[in-house]
Amino acid sequence: MVSMEPEHEASVEPVGRADAVRLTEQLRVAIGQARRAAVVLAGRVRDAHRARVWVPLGYSGWGEYAQAELGISRAQDLPARAPHSAPHRRGTR
Repeated sequence: MVSMEPEHEASVEPVGRADAVRLTEQLRVAIGQARRAAVVLAGRVRDAHRARVWVPLGYSGWGEYAQAELGISRAQDLPARAPHSAPHRRGTR
């Protein structure tokens, strides 16, 4: 990984203007793609939570489902996750 520390930057020559413009455009494109992907992901997470996908799969709740099926924990969380709006009820497995 490239360090963004000032002491590292001082030892590297800056690129030329054309490369700077090209790299900046690549960043803009990547940021746009990431934003669009985040919107799609948020919608799919919302849909999955509303559908209570964990129930037919045998999980006790969203957290257990997310850890087992998606490999994420609450600490990692998903964008626009809805569990806070719909508390899990015991015995709805």
